[in-house]
Amino acid sequence: MPPRKAAGVRSSDETRPTGTHVILEAAHYLQGEKVVQTFLAAYLSAAGHFALHTEVELGKGYADIVLEPLTARFPQMRHGFVIELK
Repeated sequence: MPPRKAAGVRSSDETRPTGTHVILEAAHYLQGEKVVQTFLAAYLSAAGHFALHTEVELGKGYADIVLEPLTARFPQMRHGFVIELK
């Protein structure tokens, strides 16, 4: 006869999310512009060619990410970038 479980206690296999549940759980945490902005800012700052600024006031609004070239270090770089996420 197998051992009895206490009422309301699950085995470790029953509490571990699997398959579609894992994907949906991950998607829940990855929703929203701020998460995408943070990931993109971390990725873009790894190159070291630009000074990265977030939520910079430009004109009548705010830019999500502004990449300003480090011209003192890379004088051949002449352009920066403004990135707006939706």
